[in-house]
Formats: sequence, structure tokens, C-alpha cells
Amino acid sequence: RLQNQVQTYETLLTGMTHEFNNIFSAFKLSLQMYEMKGSEAFDPRITELKKFMDRGIGLVRQLRAVGYTRARNLEAIDLRSVLEKAVNDFRENSDLNQIELNVIDDVSQIFPILGNEFQLEQVIQNLLSNSRHAIFSRGGMGCITVKLDLVIENPSVLLTIEDNGMGIPPEKLEELGNLFYTTKGSLGGQILDSKYSGTGMGLTTCRRILMSHEAEMDIRSEYGKGTKITVTFPFEETSQL
Repeated sequence: RLQNQVQTYETLLTGMTHEFNNIFSAFKLSLQMYEMKGSEAFDPRITELKKFMDRGIGLVRQLRAVGYTRARNLEAIDLRSVLEKAVNDFRENSDLNQIELNVIDDVSQIFPILGNEFQLEQVIQNLLSNSRHAIFSRGGMGCITVKLDLVIENPSVLLTIEDNGMGIPPEKLEELGNLFYTTKGSLGGQILDSKYSGTGMGLTTCRRILMSHEAEMDIRSEYGKGTKITVTFPFEETSQL
């Protein structure tokens, strides 16, 4: 067990070192160009530097989420409104290119659960990002379908995110959710569609958040055809919405 823990920390250290080295190197190079050639050489790199900065902030947030369990701070919320905001933010901040993103729900229906809106938005955007990455891995054309359902028999709210991307091989499917395990190339290494590969902390963070919501996440995938993720939340009977 101790050996596994040491290997886990070594994996984290190696990956984070590589990630932050890329970020700091980009800033160092840009400053050197500014010193040598002035603002004309620096200004075109500002947009790229902002992306590196966002990457670093995202890594820090993921590290904090893995190592620190927040107080639950749950309240009665409508999952549909959380989903709507998360999807809109994802559309605005992601390059979907030829990816179709569809949301299927009943706009007249309320989907009440006990939840933390900020944390659930983080979960939804992470799962959408994984689907986007899977479709880009297959060529960039595809569809992501998001669906909300109420289950009357066993009162619960189901959130389903399905894509027709690359899918996950069976031998890798069992490893998903393990800390620092990623299907997106080596930790901190591979670049796909100008985005860095995964850190292996995304699904771990999602599982931790969902556990605090007493929700369950089920992942079904067929390699070469796509992935379907179903999150089951306890139904909250409330008159506060």
C-alpha cells in the first residue's frame, strides 16, 4: 500500500511539474520576445498567455478539490436551471466546431434536488468537456446529448450525458475515477486540438462532489461508438422552488 501511495505522489509530482513548466515557459518566452522586439512581438501572444493562465488556475482548483472536502452547503435547487447555466457557459467558452450539443428536458417540469449549484456546474462542465474531447479524438464531428428525467417509482432525478465519440476500451473503463488516471494521453503531456491532455483529476473531483450530494454516477461505454454517463440524484420534495 505504501508503495502505491508513493507511486501516486510521484505521478502527481511529475505531471504537475510538466504542466506548470509548460505554463511558466510560455510566459518566459513571451517576456523575452518583449524585451527583444517590444510590444509588437508580445501583443499577438496575449490571447495564448491568457489560455495558459486559465490552465494554471484550473489545475490549482482541481488540486484543491481533490485534497479538500468542502462543507456540503446543500439547498433545494432545480437541477434544470443549473444544467441550463452550465451548458450555456460551456457553449460560450468551448470550441465545439462541428459538434452538436442537444439538451432534452421538459421546460414545464421542475427537477428538485438538494445541491450546491457551483459544484454541480463544475461536474456538468467537466463531463461535457470529456465528451467533447472524445469526439475530437474521433475526428471532430459528432453529437452530445444531455437529458433530464424524473423517476416516479423510485423518486429520483436522472442526468444523462451521452456522446458518439471514441468511447473507452474495457480495460481502461475500470480505471476511470482513480486519482490521476486519464485516457487523454500521458499526464500533462499530449496536446489535442490545442488543448492539453487530462490530469486524471476531473472524474475524481466529480465523484467526490456527487458523493457529497448522495448521487451515483454510472459510466457505460463502447469503444469506437461512444459513452453514456448517468447521474442519479435523490428526489427532494420541497415547496421552496
